[in-house]
Amino acid sequence: MKNTIPCALLFMVLYTSCNNEKENIEKPYTVQEVSIQEVISANSTEEPPPPPPPRHTSKFATFSEWLKNLCDIENPDSRVQYYEVFLLKKDNPPATDQAQYFMGIRGSEKNRKEDAVYNEKDGHFYPREVYLTPSTSVYSQLNEEQAIQKVKEELKAFIQSSQFKQCFLRKAKSIRLREEVVL
Repeated sequence: MKNTIPCALLFMVLYTSCNNEKENIEKPYTVQEVSIQEVISANSTEEPPPPPPPRHTSKFATFSEWLKNLCDIENPDSRVQYYEVFLLKKDNPPATDQAQYFMGIRGSEKNRKEDAVYNEKDGHFYPREVYLTPSTSVYSQLNEEQAIQKVKEELKAFIQSSQFKQCFLRKAKSIRLREEVVL
């Protein structure tokens, strides 16, 4: 009889425990999904693609030829509405009489200057001919500020041209060169 009470208590504990587990299994439950998404603050500046290879030569003699080619062969996703033209000085140009700069263009779905969050999954555009190494006769004697001014003038002239009216860039909400909005 001594063992009956502890055995009965043990049986009741096990029975109750099993019964609770059965109720937990039968009760409806909810599943919460958690997704992790990498975001970058708009305050961080996205770097352009790496510079062209050291011996890269452009097929195009001028900035306007390069832009015309982009307009003729490229057809970016319609979500891409913000474009940025970049001009970068080469770290180690081969010689002073050779190209000191390279330039390119990229597009994105969102205006990074206005968006609080930049998402890698947003629509992006890099053309097949991302880079132009500008004519050495035009740019080799210019300092960086003069080169930027020259590109800005050429970009504004292109925007006024009839070629621009036929180009995907005409649908852009903005076209920037560095921090300045050109269109």
